[in-house]
Amino acid sequence: MKRHYGRTGFSANIFRTLFLCILTVLVLCPHPAFAAGTMTDLGTLPGGNSSFAMGINDLGQVVGYSTTSSGDYHAFLYSDGAMIDMGTLGGSYSAANGINNSGEVVGDSTTSSGEGHAYLYTGGVMQDLGTLPGGSYSYAMGINNSGQVVGGSSVSTNSINHAFLYTGGVMQDLGTLPGNSVSAAYGINNLGQVVGYSANPNFGAFLYTNDIMQDLGRPLGGAYSYANAINDAGQVVGGSATLSGDYHAFLYSETTMIDLGTLGGSYSEARGINNSGQVVGSSTISSGDYHAFLYSDGAMIDLGTLGGSYSEAYGINDLGQVVGYSTTSSGEYHAFLYTPAGLLEKIEFTGFLSPIGGADTTGGSAADPIRAFKLGSTVPVKVILASEGIPVTTGVHALQLFKVNNSTTSNTPIDATPTDGATTGNAFRLAEPTTGEWHFNLSTGNLTKGIWQIRATLSDGASYTAFIELK
Repeated sequence: MKRHYGRTGFSANIFRTLFLCILTVLVLCPHPAFAAGTMTDLGTLPGGNSSFAMGINDLGQVVGYSTTSSGDYHAFLYSDGAMIDMGTLGGSYSAANGINNSGEVVGDSTTSSGEGHAYLYTGGVMQDLGTLPGGSYSYAMGINNSGQVVGGSSVSTNSINHAFLYTGGVMQDLGTLPGNSVSAAYGINNLGQVVGYSANPNFGAFLYTNDIMQDLGRPLGGAYSYANAINDAGQVVGGSATLSGDYHAFLYSETTMIDLGTLGGSYSEARGINNSGQVVGSSTISSGDYHAFLYSDGAMIDLGTLGGSYSEAYGINDLGQVVGYSTTSSGEYHAFLYTPAGLLEKIEFTGFLSPIGGADTTGGSAADPIRAFKLGSTVPVKVILASEGIPVTTGVHALQLFKVNNSTTSNTPIDATPTDGATTGNAFRLAEPTTGEWHFNLSTGNLTKGIWQIRATLSDGASYTAFIELK
C-alpha cells in the first residue's frame, strides 16, 4: 500500500502508516456511482514524474509536492495554470501541506544541515519556523486565514513529538492529553480551534479550544483514532478504528459522531472538510483499491481516478473543488484538481472602474500605465462581477501587486493591504449587492515609487490586470 501524508521520514506519520497498513479488505455494501465532475491532472514540476496535492484555498490555488529533474521532492504552488517550485530551506526536500486565502503556504523542508523544519511561505520567501525548545525537527500541516500555523515538533533528543500552534511569531507547545507523551496537530479553523492526535501508546483524536485539549476518544469503538481537519462550524473529520478492527472515516458534529462508511471496502479516512460540511478523503472499494471520495448530503461518492487504479483526496475548498493525487494510466502518481460539474460559472469581468479604469478599461501597460497616484495615498480598486447577467455576490476575489522594473513585471506577488477594516486580508469586499460591485481600498504606504501591476484573481480562477504609477 503506497500512502502519502504530506511529509516523509518523521515519526508521526510513520506510526500512522504502520497502523493503517494492518487493515484487511472486506466486501461490504455497494457505493454510489462516480460523481459528475472533472478531475484534472496538474502534472509535475519540470523533469519530475510524480506529484501530490495536499491543500487548496478558496481562490483555487493548490499546494503539494512533486519530484524534480534531480529526483528530489520540492513543494509546489499551482496557480493560474502554472506549477511553481517553491524551493527549500537549503536542503534537498520540501513539501507544502496547507494554504490560506491570502496565499500563505505551510509545510516542511530540510535545511542545509539535513534537519526537517516547518516553514511559512509568503511573498515568495520560505521562512524557517524552527522547533519547540529542545527539538530537532518540526513540520507544519495547516494554516488559517489569520496566519496561525499548526503542526508537530520534537521536544527532546529522543524525538518525542508534540503538537504546536505558531502565532504572533511564537511556537507554542500544545502539550498532550493527560497521561500521554506524544501529540501532533493536523488542522486549524478560522476561530483558532485545533485538531490532531495524542498518544501513549494508542492514538486518540483531540480538539483544542481556548487552551483546553479535549479528548474525542475512539469514536467508532476501536483502539485508535486521528482528527485531520476542522471547519469554522467546529465540525471535525478524521478516521477511527471500529470494534470489528476496520478503519472508518468519521464526522464529529455537535457532540455527535457519525461513521461515514466506505466505498465498499473495509477502510476509509476523512482528511478535509469545507464550511458547507462537505467531506473528502479516501476509501477502499470492493476490489481493495483506494479511491478518493466526496461525502455530501449523507452519501459517499467515488471521485474516480486519472486513469489508474488509485486515488486519494486531501483538501476541499468552499467552492467544492477537491485536490489530491491519483495514479495515471501509466502508473505514475499525479496531483489532481477535481471540479464538480456546474460548480463554477464563468464570471464576467467588464474591467476596472474609475479611478483605475474609468472609460478606458484596457488596464494600460507597463510602458503606459493607465493612472498615476501619489505614494502613500489610498487607491480605490473597484470591479463589477456578474455571471450570465446575474450579479456575483459570493466568492473570494483577491488583489495582488507586482513591481515593474524596466518594463519587466516581477514574478513575485505582494498581497494587497487594505486601509479599512471592512476588507479581510487581500480579498475584495462586496460593496453593492444589487450590481455585483466589489471594492478594495488599496494602501500604498508599504509600496515604493514606480510602475505597479495590480492583479485581481476571481473565484473562478481567472485573473485580470491593470497598471498604475505611484509618484
